[in-house]
Amino acid sequence: MLLENIKDLYLSNNIDYGSLFKQIKLFGDYEEGAYIDIFLPTYNRDSFTLKTLQYLFASLQNINYSYNVVCTSFNYSEEVKKTCLDNGGIYLYSSTFPKQHNTFSRALSFDLPFKYLKCSSNWCMFTDCDLLVTPTFMENTLNKLKGVTTWLQPYSYKRITNLTEEGSQAVFQSEKCIDLTSLEAIYPKSGAPGGCVIVSNNLYKSVGGYDPELFWGYGPEDAMFWVKLECMVGEVGAIEGCHVGGATYSNSETLYHLYHEPQWMKTRTHKEQRHAYDMQLIHDSFFALPYDKKLKLIEFKKELYGN
Repeated sequence: MLLENIKDLYLSNNIDYGSLFKQIKLFGDYEEGAYIDIFLPTYNRDSFTLKTLQYLFASLQNINYSYNVVCTSFNYSEEVKKTCLDNGGIYLYSSTFPKQHNTFSRALSFDLPFKYLKCSSNWCMFTDCDLLVTPTFMENTLNKLKGVTTWLQPYSYKRITNLTEEGSQAVFQSEKCIDLTSLEAIYPKSGAPGGCVIVSNNLYKSVGGYDPELFWGYGPEDAMFWVKLECMVGEVGAIEGCHVGGATYSNSETLYHLYHEPQWMKTRTHKEQRHAYDMQLIHDSFFALPYDKKLKLIEFKKELYGN
């Protein structure tokens, strides 16, 4: 696939944000100029979302930084909305999908609220509705962001701890937040980072955000986002203002992933052949481009998203 073919995909699947904006219902107030905006998408996963929000808001209680928590949903949930509003968060509900997809898009769940709210924070955290954070994680992460210049988890490490089915059951059975370090878990193995990305506002905009024109369902949108960041600011380990996965170079901080079957297996919105196509698009098409053409493609996407 040549550069022009990828451009064609961007254009043929271009998102009509104006039409989507008309379908949005916003609950809660967005604080402009916050230190960090935390974006969390959800679709038909209320039980996971409610637990994730419980742990997220608990981890933010004693944080001396301004923040917005934005939960974007494509299926209205009164309980999720109430949880957001009761804790000072924002609930953004979209009643429709883009006509190109006609299904949930995790990538769009980040780009849509960022653009709609005209995000003005210093930092953005893009995370999932099945990833639990701890107060230690939030405090240490936000402290490390201050004055950061080169900060990035090496690509070969994925700092997400997967709770076993038994460990996840313990989380759901407790009304209060519990010590996650005591639960049965499968600890991280080497692999591409994903699930949670923390990146500066300017750097996010410089690569044109995520790529809902190329990926929908739950797919490798984090991987494509990552390689665009690499192209813009240098090799892994020296990316300015970018942090992926939940830790830096230490093993002291992690996110905890609630157990579930892989989403594409459960819903079939992202089948094996679709996943194979996505990875081919990234590795065989984007990676194969000369560096200058990669930059041109990123600039093209940036202009497309900006408009």
